[in-house]
Amino acid sequence: MWERLRGTFRGHRASTLRARLREGRVTVNGTPAYRAAQMLAAGDLVRMDGAGAGHPPGHGLPFGLLALDESLAAIDKPPGLRSVPDSLERDDTAVAWCRRVLPPPGYWAAHRLDRGTSGVLLLARTPDVRRRLAAAWDGVRKVYWAVVDGRPPAPEGQIDEPLLEDRALFVRISRRPEARRAVTGYRLLATGSGRSLVEARPLTGRKHQIRVHLAALGCPVAGDGRYGGPPSRGRRPAPRLWLHAAGLSLAHPATGRWLDLRSPYPADFPLEFARHAPPDPATAPGGA
Repeated sequence: MWERLRGTFRGHRASTLRARLREGRVTVNGTPAYRAAQMLAAGDLVRMDGAGAGHPPGHGLPFGLLALDESLAAIDKPPGLRSVPDSLERDDTAVAWCRRVLPPPGYWAAHRLDRGTSGVLLLARTPDVRRRLAAAWDGVRKVYWAVVDGRPPAPEGQIDEPLLEDRALFVRISRRPEARRAVTGYRLLATGSGRSLVEARPLTGRKHQIRVHLAALGCPVAGDGRYGGPPSRGRRPAPRLWLHAAGLSLAHPATGRWLDLRSPYPADFPLEFARHAPPDPATAPGGA
């Protein structure tokens, strides 16, 4: 345990780490650990309460760190930040920040969130873990919250419409042979003031899937200028794409232990819907 603590929490003094251990502020898989000699297994999640002196893991990141171990990291991506470096931005991306600030080795994005989308983003710390996550990705449970214009035609349902990306990089529903099957489960959580809070659970992982499916349902994600169009007269425009990755649940690639990652209701979402957001979106009912 001691070597892991010193390597992960490099901004802390040894005396601070020992004090945190004595106070029960260090946890392994959510259980307080009091001994520096405690044995750890690959994939164990070690976290520390950052109150007091020193810097907690992730100090210096412009976003929250949800989990960190030898195999993976999970962050709470803010809207407006790219997930991975591209031709337009190399340094101000989630992956680039993790590589600069967090302990080596890694990091590689296990999936991507659109730039305007906030919430849980999972990163692999080795190429092997990245391959394992990719191979098992169909078994990962993903939960999104979307504030949409209007409301769905039914309180819950499933959208099973194939998607195709055209040469202009625009994704649309298509019946052409090369279109790929896309399935999204949804349920209505709340409605008011011409908008609704919808829980979306993508059962496939196509580009812009939730955005295109909800738009086809007649309730586009608010703030989606690409697939939604302008807001109705008298309605305040959304400050950004109101889509949030609220929960991600998966079997840990090293240990097989079930891991639930959650991001809270965003501060820039409508306050009137906040109390309707499930406190545990990773395990809330509504489909896998």
